[in-house]
Amino acid sequence: LRSISIDHRESGSGQQLIVSFAPSMYRDLISVGEYFRRHPDGIDHVLRRLSLENTKDVIHGAPPSVATINVTIMTADLKLLAVHRSGAVRTSQNVWTLGPNETMLGAKPTSGGIETPYELARRCLDEEVNLAVLESDHLEISWVGYDVPGALLAFVAHFRTHLRSSEVEQRMAESHASFEFD
Repeated sequence: LRSISIDHRESGSGQQLIVSFAPSMYRDLISVGEYFRRHPDGIDHVLRRLSLENTKDVIHGAPPSVATINVTIMTADLKLLAVHRSGAVRTSQNVWTLGPNETMLGAKPTSGGIETPYELARRCLDEEVNLAVLESDHLEISWVGYDVPGALLAFVAHFRTHLRSSEVEQRMAESHASFEFD
């Protein structure tokens, strides 16, 4: 994360979330997380800076990391998907989450840029749950925040599918990332 303009709804131009990313790699997420595990006083330092300094200045000087998204999934039969992350994943082992989570990719040569949060949500649904976003489905990003211990930007999205819960479970079991969940 390099800069962020938050929706304050005080003007027409303030009704957009504008986020700028610097290229980063998954290894940055792992390294920063390990640093903060070894130096928990670093978390206090960042929180203190956030309370005393301009947020944009703190963000601009943040360590390299990544952006992630958590996507809640509501099925046609009004079930909300909760998943238990397996011990086979590198981060958040054995943790329950509402829906899948995915990490933003760095710059992609094919698109010439970095994924947007909506592209990240779509990729998360495709890779983790084997779901494609169709016109009849509803996908919305509702929250963005900064996770200090992980030094990462976190998005939360909500997906409402036309599929029933049994169909979603079957697709998830067939996804290439099925090993990530128990």
